[in-house]
Amino acid sequence: MEVQAVLEALRAHADLPPGSVTIVSDSTYVVNCFRDRWWVKWQANGWKNSKREPVANRDLWEPLVALVQELRPTFRWVKGHSGDKLNDIVDGLAVAAAVVAASAAVLAPDAAVIDVSVSDASVADATDEADASVAPDVMQSSLFD
Repeated sequence: MEVQAVLEALRAHADLPPGSVTIVSDSTYVVNCFRDRWWVKWQANGWKNSKREPVANRDLWEPLVALVQELRPTFRWVKGHSGDKLNDIVDGLAVAAAVVAASAAVLAPDAAVIDVSVSDASVADATDEADASVAPDVMQSSLFD
């Protein structure tokens, strides 16, 4: 889910100048992938991880890596469920979306799947006036540091 959220957030902001986007996430998997450049090794190894197994969610990672190379965002990690205002909002939206999706599956199991994913970008757009001081920099990196 975290990889999809970052991918959709960058797609929604693809018109912004390179280097102007900051991805804030409680997913060490996503942040570390770009901070530690795991994706470079994955590509060089034919999308195999350090255990020589196929990288999970390659279908999401490949377009995400391409967008990251193009948009050059900064990645910042925040601890989940720790009182970070925006992270708590995103978490609440994700839980609500999961409830809606589960309810839809129960009520209409043969219906087409409806995408109810929520991206960090949606929350950032909805909370433009949020206090930036509520998200302390615990770990921050740029793809091109």
